[in-house]
Amino acid sequence: MGLLGVDIRYSSLGVAGLAELLPLLSSFPSLNSLRLHYCNLDFRRDQFEQEDTLRDLSQGLACLQELRRLSLTALRLPGQLRVLLSSLPQPLEILELPYLSLSPSDLAYLSCSHHASALQQLDLSENRLEDSTLPSIRRLLSQASSSLQHLSLSGCGLTDSLLGLLLPSFGCCRALKSLALALNPLSMAGLLDLVQMAVRLPNLRQLLYPNPLEDYQPGLPDLPSSAQLLDWPLDESTDINMTSSQLNRVLLDSGRTDLLLTCDLLNYDKDLVV
Repeated sequence: MGLLGVDIRYSSLGVAGLAELLPLLSSFPSLNSLRLHYCNLDFRRDQFEQEDTLRDLSQGLACLQELRRLSLTALRLPGQLRVLLSSLPQPLEILELPYLSLSPSDLAYLSCSHHASALQQLDLSENRLEDSTLPSIRRLLSQASSSLQHLSLSGCGLTDSLLGLLLPSFGCCRALKSLALALNPLSMAGLLDLVQMAVRLPNLRQLLYPNPLEDYQPGLPDLPSSAQLLDWPLDESTDINMTSSQLNRVLLDSGRTDLLLTCDLLNYDKDLVV
């Protein structure tokens, strides 16, 4: 079979190292997975040779004929997603792009790319979504609606109003098995709307939801970041179990005993879904 996957984490590989690595990987014809997490890949620090390096990376990826999974964490390359992904000869099935500083043009490209309709797993966590990016996200979800099984938009700055605009798109993803929306600034009303949508997805088995804003101690900013939501203490005077009870009541009323609702970010694992 040969080498099937490469997983590099917390290294000083750097941009130049990646450009040298990719051509070497082309000698493994069965390689279908490439995962690079926190490998010091910040293109914004290397403006002088960025164009040449991007071309080298694009050519290197183009040689990975069987690549189906690409995971890039904390790759600082805003506005250049097209350069990287358009060279891949086959559509990706798993695409993980957390902490990538994705721009509106990146999301617009992805929604129209040859990868969109083949995606089974998509992680865009910690890329801030705004009104200007919602058309691209809705288009992307529409393209992937029949194939997408796992979606993560944790820490994307989704407010009640933004979530409300996305709920119809979530509802069209009938194959969805897990949905992660942790660390988004949602109220209890927003969470109830989310769960009412979730129970109508026949294959959904896990929903990772954020603690509602009402559960935090006073002083939280009006539009808190994901880091603030993670660090800000919960209000001990409120009954945290009440949130879970209200959401699970929606499950009981709908008869969805097969759907797990959780706000436990540390122990959440989409791979437990069968």
